[in-house]
Amino acid sequence: MEITIKIKENTNIEKILKLLEELSIIEINKKEEVTHSLTEFKSIFGLWQKRDVSAKDLRHDAWRI
Repeated sequence: MEITIKIKENTNIEKILKLLEELSIIEINKKEEVTHSLTEFKSIFGLWQKRDVSAKDLRHDAWRI
């Protein structure tokens, strides 16, 4: 069985993890939440704007053997 626990505040994470690690019946898989800002995302807008490249050209180059 798998259960996901989301912790709202980071103040007691270490205490909670330490408590859970003490229990031999629990396996902990930590996943860091990855967040990207909208500014980072917008920085790639227009990347191909001034290039004369078609989708066909991109596919040809990508699958060239």
